[in-house]
Amino acid sequence: MGMRKIDLEHWNRRTTYEWFKTFSNPCYGVGMDMDVTALVPFAKARGWSFFPCMVYILVTAMNTVDEMRMRIVDGEPVIYDEVTPAYTVMTDAGMFVNVRQRLEDSMEKFCAMSRKLIDATRTGTVAAPDGMYNPENNWSEYYLTSVPWLSLDHMSHPIPDDKSSQSVPRVCFDKYREENGRYKVKLNITVSHTLVDGYPLCRTFLKIQDCFDRCEALYG
Repeated sequence: MGMRKIDLEHWNRRTTYEWFKTFSNPCYGVGMDMDVTALVPFAKARGWSFFPCMVYILVTAMNTVDEMRMRIVDGEPVIYDEVTPAYTVMTDAGMFVNVRQRLEDSMEKFCAMSRKLIDATRTGTVAAPDGMYNPENNWSEYYLTSVPWLSLDHMSHPIPDDKSSQSVPRVCFDKYREENGRYKVKLNITVSHTLVDGYPLCRTFLKIQDCFDRCEALYG
């Protein structure tokens, strides 16, 4: 995965970075309703599960915003060329496992691989290999989860003290619902203010919505 260090001497938001780096928890989250009216029938018509379609759009859209690909690695700010998804899957035993997946060059390929990974994971009987929930760290990821059983009003994420982990955006979405003939889903994105200000986060939400609206043209 390509990565380069950010040149602090010439970074226009160095002061902001240095300020929020002193916070024990510099993370903040934004949650809002997203319109997935175009995505729901798009996925159903192709026999694709809604979950991997959501993940694919979220990750590809987030990757278009530089700040969403920034991380703190070994105490220094860096930016990755591409960031991949890591998401939670519940096994048949009722345990949750973190699944890592590469980002395919098409939604069809991504959904097919996701189906294989999820099906294989669900048959497991332990939370993770060797009994560990998260056996290794990988900062070039987005941490994603869904709550398909409920429609949410609010979502917060557990945030560790580790600055590298804090710099990884965390994403949660709930069960899509119908409102006045439209399909809506609540989407929460939590980021570190050390790297991501409000404006790029707003751009991220707008880009995601645009991808939802144009999913047929972009991914059909």
